[in-house]
Amino acid sequence: AFDAETGAVQWKISTRGSFHNRREICSLTVAGGAVFFAAQSGEFYAADASTGEMKWMLRPSGTEADQWRGIRVSPVSLPDGAIFFWSPVNQNVHKVDASTGDIEWRVPIGPVAGDLAIAGRTLFVGSAQRGRDAVNHLYAVGTQTGGIKWRTQTPGRVGEITVAGRLVLFGTERVSPLNFKHDDDTDDFAGSRRHIFHNTNVEQFLYAAAIESGDVEWKFRTGEFRPSVGEVSAPAVAGGVVYVTAGPHAYAL
Repeated sequence: AFDAETGAVQWKISTRGSFHNRREICSLTVAGGAVFFAAQSGEFYAADASTGEMKWMLRPSGTEADQWRGIRVSPVSLPDGAIFFWSPVNQNVHKVDASTGDIEWRVPIGPVAGDLAIAGRTLFVGSAQRGRDAVNHLYAVGTQTGGIKWRTQTPGRVGEITVAGRLVLFGTERVSPLNFKHDDDTDDFAGSRRHIFHNTNVEQFLYAAAIESGDVEWKFRTGEFRPSVGEVSAPAVAGGVVYVTAGPHAYAL
């Protein structure tokens, strides 16, 4: 934590390292005089925002899948002292008591690639399964009980989510199947076969779903781009216009 006027360090916290000593943390959430954050290794922390004194640390039980280690999803909070976060350890969304760190409920979602969003008594989260036959959904989860209010299937993994009035806006992307050409017939993957990759574009969409039902109101295809070009950003809304970036372009809808 830094002094806003001078930049002087006020306090710092060292998180635990794990798999390859990963210690990076996600974006912070500050609520009720405390700061909440998740470490890349799976732990979830609460500290006093003024002093940096650790209040509690939570590591959900489960077996972490290697390909999801390092995915960082920012937590969200409610005024009543509830904190919600997704963990790569068990791929569940958790509701936690902000004072004690006690888990009130958890819901299995699977891999997640975008931050959580919240509106009223509903939490929104999207799954990010990968693979040719992967099926993904945007979920609306009741904040009181963790019950699924609705879920909407999407054509690709769900990215960042924005709630705007009666709509939930979110981007999706789907990697086109890879086609392989081989210059010999050997099955020696150790080095004798060379792979030439084609059609590796990512197809991207922006969706608008009704906040009460999850029904898709409209969708906009932003195009196909190389995976390295960039994902669909978190939609921003101003004056009835939706602003978003996808690939190398910016859009106003």
